[in-house]
Amino acid sequence: MTKHLQRDPRTGRLSFRRAFPDELRPFIPKQPRQLKRSLGAKSLHDREASRRFAEAQAEYERIVEAAQLRANGTSRQLASSDIGFLVQTYAHRLRKNLTETHFDPSDDQREWLAASAWRFAPFAFMDKVGAELAGRAIPWTNSERVREALPDLLSHWRKLISDGDRAGIISAEGQTGENLLAEFALTAELDATVFFDLCLALIRADIAAGVQFLRLTDSGEEIEPIEIPVAPASASPERDVVRWSASGTGHTLTSLAERLFANKVAPIGKATEQAWNTALRFWREVYGEIPCSDITRRKASEWSNLLSQRPRGLPKRMERLPLPALVERYAGNAQAARIAGKTVRQHLGSLSAIWNKAEKRGLIENMANPFAGHDVKVQHKTGGQPLTTGELNAVFRLPVFTSGERPKQGRGEAAYWIPLLALFTGARPGEIAQLIVSDFWQDSAGKWHMLYTDKGEHPAIGKRHLKTSRHGTGERQFPVPQTLIDLGLPAYLAWLGERKEVALFPELRATSKGLHDTWSRWWGPYVREHGAIPEGKRQTREFRHNFMTALRASGVSDEAISYLAGHSVRGGNTTRTYGDRSPYGAEIEKLRFEGLDLRGVKRWKVPPL
Repeated sequence: MTKHLQRDPRTGRLSFRRAFPDELRPFIPKQPRQLKRSLGAKSLHDREASRRFAEAQAEYERIVEAAQLRANGTSRQLASSDIGFLVQTYAHRLRKNLTETHFDPSDDQREWLAASAWRFAPFAFMDKVGAELAGRAIPWTNSERVREALPDLLSHWRKLISDGDRAGIISAEGQTGENLLAEFALTAELDATVFFDLCLALIRADIAAGVQFLRLTDSGEEIEPIEIPVAPASASPERDVVRWSASGTGHTLTSLAERLFANKVAPIGKATEQAWNTALRFWREVYGEIPCSDITRRKASEWSNLLSQRPRGLPKRMERLPLPALVERYAGNAQAARIAGKTVRQHLGSLSAIWNKAEKRGLIENMANPFAGHDVKVQHKTGGQPLTTGELNAVFRLPVFTSGERPKQGRGEAAYWIPLLALFTGARPGEIAQLIVSDFWQDSAGKWHMLYTDKGEHPAIGKRHLKTSRHGTGERQFPVPQTLIDLGLPAYLAWLGERKEVALFPELRATSKGLHDTWSRWWGPYVREHGAIPEGKRQTREFRHNFMTALRASGVSDEAISYLAGHSVRGGNTTRTYGDRSPYGAEIEKLRFEGLDLRGVKRWKVPPL
């Protein structure tokens, strides 16, 4: 039993540590190097420590077994006999985390909020953000948040059951259910009865845990733990096993994508992975996990037609409802807006990209791409409109620039710097949001430079991405505009360095729409409420149009404008694609904005504690 033990040299406490085989790591979620679990004691003679060791060993073996199934190209259909094990596993983890995080003042370890059903909680649950939106002062304790929000959440869950709301239950627990299936190499169609049974059992487990959690915060009663379960033997008949074959006839689109996600030679970016998974979910909602050999152009065409009828702006409880059911429910509602043709084309493009990349990797052979070449009507929008000089000046007369106001939803100093960087560097909002401190430096003469790149990792999102990364372009470096220096950017960088921050905007949090999403959802209403930018203009992206208009007016060459804007180089003069384009960056020093008045903008200074 002592083989996988490690003692903390400072505290003397034991922990279980066991490395995962290197060849299986690509098939384990998040690809950890090892499994580490604290035993909470200094000796294995402690009964609790011995129990925790056995739990950790069993957990390790389950993870390895599931990874081996994925590595061997097999997955098993979910059976009713699996539900008890899956739900007990979830309930064990949930109650354990509820107990352990009750005394965590910073709430850093609250993994239970990642479970899909708990996201229905009122914002009162959501730490600092929830406090802001609820109009509550900080600090606001964990227990206060739970006592205020949990009763409503329990009522919501119970009502889903009492109403017989099958779609609502799947919407609440579907993501948790899918995560459990993926972890244990199981598959199920999301509209299958067995998957609904899993979701129903999960929501009952959440209710039971929530009741105990409320008792803990009300009267200090201990949450009753649930033992870690023993995995059932994999005794399903051979017909229930989905196998991959080199010819591609046994592959499904999902299995192809999983193989591509695991490939380390040509890794798939996080944004692309999210886009693929969304398209795959819509595909499975219509056809399930059919073999690639059964996918025809007709099926792809019928799917895209059905997808074009999917309503947008759905209530949260209906977001996970399968596509055919959604279309049927909204069939008579002509007023409901449908997703745009551009979105349909993007989802078709995602499935087409999976097919093409799988073909290049030899995962499928001699099979025409059924998703390529479909005609999808797209309503093209006109190009963005630059802000007028009056609108620009109104923006920079907002209180965040003139009086040091920092609305909590503005994510700290991002409220001040993101608009300035958008105007004076012309970058896309997502590119600005993912900047890190090391993207700025001084040369030997003391001159400041900056870089937009997809290299290096951001602490909140990992690998970074540029819109034109796939073309090998988009990266650009140039002198930091003098206006940004005059407004205190070097002092801001020094302040971040003293705090050992990596990200330029450490308070930004990623969503499925990107790192800038939460900030943008604050900025839009903020500028409109102050009357700075009228309806019909995008509140951040329009700065990019002002930037390029000003470059042209300042006599900057077309080649330099293309470089500074991060546009890909395709077509035209072949010589433009050769050599280093970074010298174009120096032309940003010609940039001038006619009529721009920044006299009211205060120089940045260290915020008060």
